[in-house]
Amino acid sequence: MSITKLIKCTIKPNKKEQFYRGQLAWSELNSCDGFEGQFGGWTNDEEAIVLGSWKSDEDIVRFMDSIHDSIFETSRQSETMSHCQVQYFENVINIPSLSSKVASMQGCILRIAQCEEVQDVDKFMLDQTRVWNPEMQKAEGMLGGFVARSLTQSNHFLVITRWASILHHENYRENIFPSLSRQIAPETYINKLSGYVVHEIDAWNVAPNKGFKATKNTGSFFSFINF
Repeated sequence: MSITKLIKCTIKPNKKEQFYRGQLAWSELNSCDGFEGQFGGWTNDEEAIVLGSWKSDEDIVRFMDSIHDSIFETSRQSETMSHCQVQYFENVINIPSLSSKVASMQGCILRIAQCEEVQDVDKFMLDQTRVWNPEMQKAEGMLGGFVARSLTQSNHFLVITRWASILHHENYRENIFPSLSRQIAPETYINKLSGYVVHEIDAWNVAPNKGFKATKNTGSFFSFINF
């Protein structure tokens, strides 16, 4: 399965526009071996989140050892951030969309649920596959998603879904999520639950070049999230 790179950036005051421009430099990722795609956007005026997908850790290492530093220097984003956290996860479950196609793909959002210190991993995986995922798959405007497990902490998971708009996600959150949460009671076996809504910036999205063809077996963004 693919590797997801989660990057959380805290932006200095009055540096949001400079960070935005700097992020455009990462379009060079499209020619890297093993690169499968990247999304990003704002959670608020002081935080940006970027998600990258790679075929393997070896591909990430090669990228970090080759052109990463030159792109970072070109972006000048070091001048704009007070903090940057990078974490790596292995994609373990795909969540393909089963809802009707949405005409407009502008204004998409990413919903990231962070589940840390999961006390019962087997129950977590079972609840995800039998309850959460089937309902999210049917939700109007849910474009696809996946569950990923931390490479360094086996009881730390992300559940990432992409939505056609904030209104579609709010509809799920208000009309579907509450009953599922009561049924599952995730707080009884997950010690730390947090989440982010990322308002996607289309200009930051990077697709791999035409030489790359994603398949369902890769677990990449492009095999289960409409892009």
